[in-house]
Amino acid sequence: MTAEILIADDHALFRKGFGLLLRDTLPGISIKEVAGFDAALDLLAGSPQVTGAFFDLMMPGMAGPDSIRAVREAYPGLHFAAVTGLEDRALALQVIAAGANGYILKSSAEDEIVRAVKRVMAGETYLPSVLPPVVDSKSAWAPPEIALKSEKIADLPLTHRQRDVISQLANGLSNKEIARQLGLAEGTVKVHLAAIFRVLAARNRTDAVLKAAKLVTHH
Repeated sequence: MTAEILIADDHALFRKGFGLLLRDTLPGISIKEVAGFDAALDLLAGSPQVTGAFFDLMMPGMAGPDSIRAVREAYPGLHFAAVTGLEDRALALQVIAAGANGYILKSSAEDEIVRAVKRVMAGETYLPSVLPPVVDSKSAWAPPEIALKSEKIADLPLTHRQRDVISQLANGLSNKEIARQLGLAEGTVKVHLAAIFRVLAARNRTDAVLKAAKLVTHH
């Protein structure tokens, strides 16, 4: 079975260029491309042959370190890295702490990116040496703003897709039913639920719904 590498980035030009670089760096691999986090999760859920993945931190559906942590929990054997234009050491450290094998800057020279890719695919940790020092240790991931409807659930500190999932959860739906309702793979729903539990500090599905209800009530 041919090993597959996933590139998840909403910029088509970068995906194509990075894909060519990966083919030169890792001969014999097959490249899969998607433009958003949900699509990446769907592909991972149905493709056990994917051994490595590279995620853009600013693509639709991505929630920074929380998304990275959810991927690591769902796919402990996957070698993957964040690929980004954000030269932020604090964020890089958060991403590595969340479980990524690397933090690759899109602005790096080609030979540096090749070195990073090889380390990530070997299961090693890669951090670029050019990152500026941490100025504010409390700096945190701030996802791009997403236009949302005005329902109270929009006040929850979750991504748009996570809000969709928690809404269905509140209706008592199972993972399989939520997946069918939202047009997602069941594995994708599980990853979103893991992230929701973490953000809401919930112990289980019922606890997540109760805490979500409390949050929207107080807004």
